[in-house]
Amino acid sequence: MEQLEQLNVGLFHAINANANVQGIGLWLAIFSAKYFIYVAEFGLIGLWIWGDIKTRKTVVFAFLCSALGISIDWLIGTVYFHPRPFELGLGHTLMYHAADSSFPSDHTTSLATLSFMFLWRESGRSIIGLLLLFVTLLVGWARVYVGIHFPFDILGSLVVSFIATIIISYLTPWIDRYLIPIPEYIHYLLFNSTRKIANRFGFKK
Repeated sequence: MEQLEQLNVGLFHAINANANVQGIGLWLAIFSAKYFIYVAEFGLIGLWIWGDIKTRKTVVFAFLCSALGISIDWLIGTVYFHPRPFELGLGHTLMYHAADSSFPSDHTTSLATLSFMFLWRESGRSIIGLLLLFVTLLVGWARVYVGIHFPFDILGSLVVSFIATIIISYLTPWIDRYLIPIPEYIHYLLFNSTRKIANRFGFKK
């Protein structure tokens, strides 16, 4: 266990930014670590609004998987606490973060579950899933780079995300039967009605 922790710290020092980073590099690192998750999630909401039924179903599955992954993270955090690098006086911290447990990374879990679910639903051929996987790895790297996570926090998130994806995949028949009709009905009410109103006033495609 001690050797793993030493490896974790060593990898952290290899990735963590130096004290002199500034300008566009600093801005990109902080944006990736803090805000990229919202870009991805709003993008998926857009896919749910404008996508076909297959895409909408995948988005719903992805968000369910993300919710499960974050719940697993929370459960882990209640029984195991690992301090963040700045709490141990390690490296350079480039952005503020609360001093809660670092393991696993909620940001990484949220993005990885979205990515894994798209890849699972499309048998690994999802461009969106691959793009989300790239964003996941970028965000994970950035959160170590800015000094608020250890590399093993990111690896732990990937494991949690994989487990969450497996669980949701086994629940697919139940989700298809009982949950998917709810967002589909909401989509119908919101956007079919809007389309009818637009058509009535002559705003047709």
